[in-house]
Amino acid sequence: MLKKLLIISAIIFSAGTGIGSVSAYRETGSIAVSLEEGVKGTSVKDVEFELIQVGNIVDGVYEYTEDFSDEKTDLNKIETSDELGKLAVKLDSYADKNDIKGDFLKTDSKGYLKFSDLEVGIYLLRVSNYAKYEYVEATLITVPTYNEDVQNSMNFDITVIPKHTPFKVSVSKQDITDHKELEGAHLQITDEKGNIVDEWVSGKEPHMIQNLFCNHTYTLTETIAPKNYKVAQSINFKVEESGKIQKVVMYDELLPVKVKTGDNTNIGIYAVAGLVTAVLLVMFAFKKKRGN
Repeated sequence: MLKKLLIISAIIFSAGTGIGSVSAYRETGSIAVSLEEGVKGTSVKDVEFELIQVGNIVDGVYEYTEDFSDEKTDLNKIETSDELGKLAVKLDSYADKNDIKGDFLKTDSKGYLKFSDLEVGIYLLRVSNYAKYEYVEATLITVPTYNEDVQNSMNFDITVIPKHTPFKVSVSKQDITDHKELEGAHLQITDEKGNIVDEWVSGKEPHMIQNLFCNHTYTLTETIAPKNYKVAQSINFKVEESGKIQKVVMYDELLPVKVKTGDNTNIGIYAVAGLVTAVLLVMFAFKKKRGN
């Protein structure tokens, strides 16, 4: 089972690793991270990663460290990379819930960092501060990993190129009555400093934004409403740490309809006529009084 987990880790990272292969067993190893460039506007610099040891190798099998001793999933029964990925998500949540901390390092201007002098075992690698980078899922890495290309060879120095995806926010402009997409609204997104990040006119489909940053707060503002609609109040939203699409909906209300009636004109005419009649009566009475 130990060998199987080593092989699974090797498969996960082999596509993007530059690994130093050694045939002799070592007591320590290293895990390096090399970030790929993201979408326009993102940066690989100053992304902070946390590395937590979750398991040791004892008598040829994996055992959880004391911090993770309450976790029930058997490390030695992991059969596939999918199972390893699900366990990484589970242990990531476990670490948060139990306030378990590891070692922290930030990437340099080229998106590179390296955790050195690591004991053999299994480690949880996760992002603790995205800075201006994209979403990266937590992952489990074994030190060493098994090198299938060389018989009885282990890889102790591992370079990981994490899979990444932009933080995606879908903005939908809808009629508050029927919740259908509303065309013709002029919208913009601004950051915490008031800088315009994106602006567009709403159409038949929600607008997708992919250049926002995790844990940053943004404001959605309607500058011009569609014809016959009120301008909606601005909405503040925070970008969540997730690889899934985050949805933001802004609703518009119709303006009140002014009801016209045919009686209004007649009432005005009668009012003027009545006023003129009253004035004439007063003048007539005044002249009659003077004549007497």
